[in-house]
Amino acid sequence: MILTDNISYLKKLAPSVWDRLYQFEQQFDWVNDIELIQSKIGLPTLTKKNSQGLTTFIHSKYDPLQEAEQIIDQYRNEITQYQHVVFFGVGLGYHIEVFTKRYPNITFSICEPNKEILYQYLSNKKLDDFSSGSLKDIYLVENEQESLVCVSSILKIAAKKTLVIILPSYRRLFREEFSYFENNFSKSIINKKSEMRINIAFEKRWIINGINNLYNVLTSSDILHVDSKLFKNKPVLIVAAGPSLEEEIENIRYVKENKLAYIFSIGSAINALLSNDIIPDAVCTYDPSELNQVVFANLIERGLDNIPMIFGSTVAYEILQKYLGPKYHMLINQDLIAYHYLKRNDGEPLIFLNDAPTIAVVTLQLLAKLGANPVVLVGQNLAYRDNQYYAKGIDYDHIPTSRNSDKNLVKVKDIEGNEIFTSHGLNSMRLQIENCIRSNGMKNVINTTVGGAEIAGTNYIPMKNVINEILVNQVVESNWEHHVSSRGYDISYALTQSQVMEQEKEKFKIIVFEFRKILSDISRQAEMKNRKRLNKLFNKFDDKFTRLQNNKFYLHMINRMSRVHFEVVMSMFQEIRYQKDEITKAQRVVDEFGSYLDHCLLNTAIVEPLMNELHGKIKLLYNKNLGDK
Repeated sequence: MILTDNISYLKKLAPSVWDRLYQFEQQFDWVNDIELIQSKIGLPTLTKKNSQGLTTFIHSKYDPLQEAEQIIDQYRNEITQYQHVVFFGVGLGYHIEVFTKRYPNITFSICEPNKEILYQYLSNKKLDDFSSGSLKDIYLVENEQESLVCVSSILKIAAKKTLVIILPSYRRLFREEFSYFENNFSKSIINKKSEMRINIAFEKRWIINGINNLYNVLTSSDILHVDSKLFKNKPVLIVAAGPSLEEEIENIRYVKENKLAYIFSIGSAINALLSNDIIPDAVCTYDPSELNQVVFANLIERGLDNIPMIFGSTVAYEILQKYLGPKYHMLINQDLIAYHYLKRNDGEPLIFLNDAPTIAVVTLQLLAKLGANPVVLVGQNLAYRDNQYYAKGIDYDHIPTSRNSDKNLVKVKDIEGNEIFTSHGLNSMRLQIENCIRSNGMKNVINTTVGGAEIAGTNYIPMKNVINEILVNQVVESNWEHHVSSRGYDISYALTQSQVMEQEKEKFKIIVFEFRKILSDISRQAEMKNRKRLNKLFNKFDDKFTRLQNNKFYLHMINRMSRVHFEVVMSMFQEIRYQKDEITKAQRVVDEFGSYLDHCLLNTAIVEPLMNELHGKIKLLYNKNLGDK
């Protein structure tokens, strides 16, 4: 029976695990393949029977404690480099006890794939024997889905590197369960690193673009409020810039001339289309990078200002300043500026599309909401073809355009089941496209890309067949953009929100000034080793931090421009939470949070003039609307 102390501990730490163990305890049909026996030195150990009745020891049958020491010894040169440790397999916890004695300040989690083993452990060992606060969570991971949830939760705890230590016997006894965990852990680490790279690259641009673009959003129409009949059940081609595009040019021209489907150009495909004198029905763009303007340099230089541009609200602001043609917007969920300033006149909620690693995913989301059917992918290779990344005629200095330029290649299946090379970036885009199709319930997405990577959720049909069998009627309405409703935002609300933001900005500056004083006091009291005074200052710091978190200027602008730095600070707070030495804690808070405040003030200097300009434009727009009335 589970120890009473452990029941109380579990109910607080991992209530769902306690519920499952309680249900397990009530069962009368246990398999009983786990047995508690004595080792040669008299310490308890566990055995497990397999389906053939053969017994395997989970710990050493001679000396479980010595074995535990040896397990932790294997990691002695690297453990201190990690913020968090995950123990896959608890057994009777000997190795965890050794770890906590040696490294009392490093947090850890337990992942156990067998209920009966965890039950035996909790019936024989006390959880509160561990250092206070070092055990973060306990997980039961009996299948792949539970493993995924476990990994996701662990990586939220540990912003830095996490070390996995597996009890050696579990490699044999729970091979499949550990494989699930290991694969999910590896994928999640890759995704987290990718997310970190994206945040580093764009955290400032998302806010700067959002501020600069808001006037264009207020004075343009939301594409998602188009006449519901315009695209509903109408075919739309999403034309991408993959190497297969060049052989589809004449097919696209035929579709265009006969008005058989709307043609939406994404990314660099616009340059291939223009070089072949094909004008798409719209160009879609969302990339926040300033390099995105290079994609449209040809369009702008040629003075082609008759193509509707559908832009994500966080797109590189330089494009909107330079392109003089008609513009229609789609709100992107990274745009916290829009969240604060916008309210629709009709009372309908704002609709945001999810940011993604490729414009193809954003455009698919858009077309799913518009009800387009079928959606036809053209030039969406998502892999190299004949050593090429882009279709002929597309070349950039800042992007590798051939396979020879990319050393990190992976193999995937193409549309005919053959192996082809792709990059990790392109493969991530493919997985995101598949997820978008699945999550939006898109049932009729056609992939026409010859030699392209297989995309789950699509049907491969050659473009010629699509034209002959599916695109058989004229559907395109000339000047379709006239069917998009006029701008629908409440300008008086935007003006009020600009006044709120001005007030919040001034409050933020006061909070920062007060934080500076507190940090100075903490530093001085730490030098004097006045621990009693430090504890009072830490409480004062916590109150001020709560005020900071509630400040709208900080939340919508400054914090979002410092996401990565903020994660580092929050990780520091986690690490020192159970630090008993107030002096060490004080030094870290002063150094790391002080550095974060410096970063926030630099970002304030960046956004303040942009915000002032935006607020001036909103006021002029409000006055103009009053005059028009």
